[in-house]
Amino acid sequence: MKKALVFSAVLVIGFGQLWAGAGSSKEKKKREHYSATAIGTGGGIGGKTLPLDIYIDEYTTDEEAAELANVLKESGQDALRRQLEKLKKGRIAPSGSVGSDIAAIRLKPTESGKGKKIILLSARVMPWLELYVGGRSTNYNLSWLVLDLDEEGKGQGSVILGAKLKFTEDGKLDIESYGQQFVRLVNIRRWD
Repeated sequence: MKKALVFSAVLVIGFGQLWAGAGSSKEKKKREHYSATAIGTGGGIGGKTLPLDIYIDEYTTDEEAAELANVLKESGQDALRRQLEKLKKGRIAPSGSVGSDIAAIRLKPTESGKGKKIILLSARVMPWLELYVGGRSTNYNLSWLVLDLDEEGKGQGSVILGAKLKFTEDGKLDIESYGQQFVRLVNIRRWD
């Protein structure tokens, strides 16, 4: 019997802090385009690289973020996933391909105040066979991305491909990763 390792990327972050930020205006803004190189750091993707394009059409408003947080608190991750499947704030794609939707995108300033942090959340695309077998991996049905950028839109980031989200008893968000499939994002660059 195989034991799946759970790399606990337990980022215990106050939800209010995490989702607080600017960029929640409803006015039409120019689409933001970022490119990055994804580097697998463990598991079956260790050492593999992939060029990515990230497109941001709009940011999630404070009201939308509060609604998503409430869905997670009240009804759990499966209900949150169903809600995320209805949203489209942007797109992430391996360069030259269609890719998949990003459901929620939040913008917050960095601690230094000289850059910005973009947090992206989406429903993870799961192959039919994974859903049919119904293994433990299906409990990790979200993807979580963080971009840490400087004033010029350059930087690095990280991706948790299979994430499970829940709130702790003291109201903090707990993010757990399935396996060791952590991905680093390097050479992030904004294109105008």
